[in-house]
Amino acid sequence: MRALLYQILILLAVIGLIFTPPILTGYNELGQADSAMDAGDFADAADRYKRAARFLPWRKDLREELGNAHFFSGNYVTSISYFKRAQQIELLSAGGWNLLGQAYWQLGDEKNAQITWLTGFDKYPDSVLLFSPMLAITYRKQGDFDAEQEMYEQWLSTGVGVEESVYYRLGLLLADSEPENARQNLLLASSVNPTYDSAVETMLTTLDLTSLETDKSRRMVILGRGLGLVNEWPLAADAFHQAVGAEGENAEAWAWLGEAQQQLGGGGGLQRTVETGAEVEHLPDTPALDVLEHRLQGRAIGMDVGEHEKGHGPGPGSGSPFRSGALLRPSGEEAVQESGVEPTLVEFRQGE
Repeated sequence: MRALLYQILILLAVIGLIFTPPILTGYNELGQADSAMDAGDFADAADRYKRAARFLPWRKDLREELGNAHFFSGNYVTSISYFKRAQQIELLSAGGWNLLGQAYWQLGDEKNAQITWLTGFDKYPDSVLLFSPMLAITYRKQGDFDAEQEMYEQWLSTGVGVEESVYYRLGLLLADSEPENARQNLLLASSVNPTYDSAVETMLTTLDLTSLETDKSRRMVILGRGLGLVNEWPLAADAFHQAVGAEGENAEAWAWLGEAQQQLGGGGGLQRTVETGAEVEHLPDTPALDVLEHRLQGRAIGMDVGEHEKGHGPGPGSGSPFRSGALLRPSGEEAVQESGVEPTLVEFRQGE
C-alpha cells in the first residue's frame, strides 16, 4: 500500500514538472502583455496575449484581450475576429462590444457598427457612457435627429463626462420642441467653452424670434435660417422640410430648403425643389427663390449683393448677408422692438 502511495506521489511530481513550466510561462506572458498594453505597445501586447493563450487554454477571456490589443494596433479586421470569438462564448464585455462596433466603424461598415452598439447596449443597459455617444453619431449621420437627441439626453442624465459639445448639440436639437431647455444647454456650452459664444448668441436670437411666431411654417423657416447661420445645414434642411410640410404654399420655405440642399451638395433634388417652389401660388415674386434660381443657372455666384438688394433686399444666395446674419425674420416691426434684436439680424423679411 505504501509503495503504491509513493508511486502516485512520484507520478504527480512528474506531472507537475511537465505542466508547471508552461503554466508559469503563460502567466509570465500574460503579465508582460498587460504591461505592454499599459505602456501603449499594443503590437507587443497582442503577441504576448497570443502566447499566453496557448499556455493557458482555459483562459477564454484572453480572446477579448487579443481583440483589444489588435484594435489599438489598428488591425481592425483581426480585432473583429477575436471579439466575435469572445461573443460566441458569451464572454464579450460592454467595453468589448463598444470596440467591436468601433472596429466596424473604422472599416467603413457603419451598418454593422450601429447594430453592434445597439446589441451591446441591450446587453449592458447601464453602460450609457459607452454606447450613447457612439449611437448618437450614427443617428446624426442618418439624419435621425430625434434618436440622436435621445442618446444625448441619456448621456446627460448620467452627469458624467458630458462635454460642452454635447450641451451645444442638445441646444440645437431642442430648439423647436423645448426652446427653454435648448436655451439652458446653449448657455451652459458657452459658459464652459467661450468659443461657442458667437454661435450661441446667434441661436439665442433665433429662439427669441421663433417664440414670437405662432405660424409653424414661418417659425421653422426662422429656425432653419438661424441653424444655417451657425453652419448646421443638416438641421437647417430638416427645419425647412418641416416648414414645407406645415405649409406647402410657403414659397420662402421652398427657397430656403433649396439653399440648404445646395449647401449640402444637393443635385437633382435641388432643381426639383426650386421648380416646386416656383410653382407655388400667392408668392410669385419671392426674393430668396429668385436668387436661388440665379445660382442654379450659374449667374449669381459672384453677383454684387448691393445690386440684387436694389430690387429685392438680401436673399439666401448672396454670400455677404447670408454670412452676416440677415437671415432671421420676425413677424413684424413690433416683434423687432420686443426682441431687442439689432436690425441687421432682421433685415430680410418674407414677402418684401
